[in-house]
Amino acid sequence: MLKEALRFAIAYYSGTGGTAMAAKFLYEAMQEAGCAGHIYAVSQGSGGFPHDLLLLLFPLHACNAPAAVYQWIKSLPAVENIPAAVISVSGGGEVSPNSAGRVSSIKRLEKKGYRVTFEGSLVMPSNCLVGTKEPLAVKLLKVLPAKARRMARDILLGEEHRSRPLLIDRLFSKLGELEKPCARLFGRRMKVSEECAGCGRCGAHCPAGNISFVEGKPQFGKRCNMCLGCLYGCPRRALKPRLGKFMLLTEGYDLSRFEEKLTMSEPVDVDGLAKGFLWSGVRKYLKE
Repeated sequence: MLKEALRFAIAYYSGTGGTAMAAKFLYEAMQEAGCAGHIYAVSQGSGGFPHDLLLLLFPLHACNAPAAVYQWIKSLPAVENIPAAVISVSGGGEVSPNSAGRVSSIKRLEKKGYRVTFEGSLVMPSNCLVGTKEPLAVKLLKVLPAKARRMARDILLGEEHRSRPLLIDRLFSKLGELEKPCARLFGRRMKVSEECAGCGRCGAHCPAGNISFVEGKPQFGKRCNMCLGCLYGCPRRALKPRLGKFMLLTEGYDLSRFEEKLTMSEPVDVDGLAKGFLWSGVRKYLKE
């Protein structure tokens, strides 16, 4: 088992809040285990904190990490054989084609000298294409602390926990990289309506640092990761995409809406709410 007194660093990318929440609970679980460390968004640092263990969390964007994660890894100084864990977060769980979504990030970390001994996944309510039904979403938030504690324990055991993605999933992951130039175009074509009050929220919360303000109005650059955070987070719904409108949930996405229901004690029919192959990873995740 890895020594309990080790110093850890948790780096995460989060657009709509799910991965940030997962990282927070994992940070608390590591502290409960007697470890000391730091937690930060990849946009806020380049790995400058001394650490004996690195934990990287990110949401899956088209079966891969967002471009900002690749850029962050590139900025890291070289190390020598420091253990690392790579954790993906998605609305579908460990199901095809998601299983290869960590491969490209792991390879990049290994080139920097990290020894990736653990990879895994956490499930949060979906924010794209198909929304997670509210009782199921609340259930996912309820089990998150326990899932984080179990993951921290497995990481600290120090035993290798690596997956072997199917060849077809690796192909999907390769094709998914085409999403990155599409994301840049998505951001560049964002429409700002007259409802915009220039509050600055979108710019302050953009994990890619893609939004600046000119004369009180947001201007979108070429670094968009298509995280959808600005669209869901705008208090006036003043931002509209010209491309990819089909991806947005009509009901919007706000984790606090699900957090308010955490005191619900009614049983959740997981099989009934998560029917079909699309939700098979969620069913498995909630029954483990």
